[in-house]
Amino acid sequence: MSYIKQHLHEQMEKQEDLEFMKEQFILKQIESWDRDLLEQFAFDSMFKYYEDYSEKQFKDMVINDYGIKEMAQLMQRIKVKYNEMPKDAS
Repeated sequence: MSYIKQHLHEQMEKQEDLEFMKEQFILKQIESWDRDLLEQFAFDSMFKYYEDYSEKQFKDMVINDYGIKEMAQLMQRIKVKYNEMPKDAS
C-alpha cells in the first residue's frame, strides 16, 4: 500500500473511531437521563432548530409535514390563549 493510501486509511479509521466514541458517550449520557430531562432537552433542541424560521416558513413546514389539521389546531390554541388573557381595565 502506498504511503498516501495508508495515511488516508489511517485517517478514516481515526475518524470512524472518533465517531464511534462520540456515539457511545452520547448513548451513555442519554441512558442516565430521566424522562423530564429528556423532554426538556428535546424541547430546547427543537425550539432552537425552529428559532430562525419566519412565520411563513414555520406555517409552511407545519402544513407540509403535519397537515392542515395540525395548523388549524395550533391557530385555535392561539385564539384560546388570547381569550384567556386578562382584559385591561381602562
